[in-house]
Amino acid sequence: MIIKASRSVRIISFVKVSIIASCICLIFSSFSACSPKKAATDATELTREELAAAQKSAANGGNLHYQNLVLAVDERILFNSAAGQLTIAASDGQNNQALSKISGSNLSSDGNMLYYTSGLQTGVLEKINLDGTNQVRIGTTPLKYLIFNDNFLYAIEADDGDVIQLKTDGTGRKLLLDTKAIALNLTDEILYVTGADDSSGLSAVNLQTGTTEQLLQQQVGSLNIYDHWLYYVNPADNYKVYAFSPNSKKSWQISQFSIEKPFVISEGFLYYIVSTDQNRLYRLPVDGRKSLAQKPELIIDDAVGSFAVCLQDIYYQRPNSNRIYKVSCSGGTPRQIT
Repeated sequence: MIIKASRSVRIISFVKVSIIASCICLIFSSFSACSPKKAATDATELTREELAAAQKSAANGGNLHYQNLVLAVDERILFNSAAGQLTIAASDGQNNQALSKISGSNLSSDGNMLYYTSGLQTGVLEKINLDGTNQVRIGTTPLKYLIFNDNFLYAIEADDGDVIQLKTDGTGRKLLLDTKAIALNLTDEILYVTGADDSSGLSAVNLQTGTTEQLLQQQVGSLNIYDHWLYYVNPADNYKVYAFSPNSKKSWQISQFSIEKPFVISEGFLYYIVSTDQNRLYRLPVDGRKSLAQKPELIIDDAVGSFAVCLQDIYYQRPNSNRIYKVSCSGGTPRQIT
């Protein structure tokens, strides 16, 4: 009987150990299942504050290179309808309302008011409430790369390339740099200014301290900022992609191929148009100085002239068309929204 009891104790102990080991394996399995490559952010899983921050990042990033073709604000989008009217609608284009009888470009918003330039290209500054009231012209100088941040507007004067700061009523013009600019980006209260030539290069203006630092003395294009890295193409190197570290002040070439049209980086992916492949849109994951993969993922099997990446969705226009289509960032069948 004593022998049988000892054997029973050993069996029970073995079962307990097996159960504990199984639980540990399940825990580690759940961790590993949560660690695949980062997917595009789902707006439905974000708090209101997180959604606003993500939309601000998109509006002040690579989408600026396409004048914020579609601007996301809360759960709505702003765009120009096929009829040429500045419009607000649900993210799928439904329940649309014309805010203005004319079109607008370079869209930027504080969440309640839309700031934009009149017309489809560079135009004078205007503003309108998101309910369509109080439309006011507040500028006389054509602008581009319009950004709203902390009760100020930042833009490039289209005719001479001056980078300026304005109050939200269009007054109080302040020149921020002596050099001429062709593009702007904003993140973490740093305004990044792409210069018009090698000497003006790339500069960073700290909006809190007012100090300016020149980061690069070379011409750059398609500047995007993501995860503390600056990505750009080098026109002098056949438009190959480079990554720049603001901490080490060094650049690394990360592509063996060229990207001639402006690209957009969102949620860890670089979205770009391939001119030699009928203007289809592809994407590749980016990771600092790590070289881009040689085999890109086809996202839009259609000709793309301009586009905007808004969290998990891409909105785009075909070349020489005023229609806007929507497709998931992971690809799929495009849906016409206007």
